[in-house]
Amino acid sequence: ETAWHGCKFEALFSIMYNGFLATSNSVGQGHRYFDNTPGIYVFKDSLKHKAERYARFTPLCQDGVFWAAVWEVRVNRSEREANKDTDQWVQREGSVD
Repeated sequence: ETAWHGCKFEALFSIMYNGFLATSNSVGQGHRYFDNTPGIYVFKDSLKHKAERYARFTPLCQDGVFWAAVWEVRVNRSEREANKDTDQWVQREGSVD
């Protein structure tokens, strides 16, 4: 299914270089995730606007233009993590393209 993932713009290079979204699983590295539920956090297609709230705008060229990144991804919902009381889908690594 189609899903959406908002991220810090600074993460864009790493995601593109490595070719995948990494699991959020380390508070020490600044990851945001539910207790005992590491995974890749996305929103279903109809809630794309909520993924946009996770994007962080960053000035790049000192020209007054700010940039942000929101990924449109495909997820295998049969490989989801335990359901939580949230609008977010929590996917296992490898289930997001």
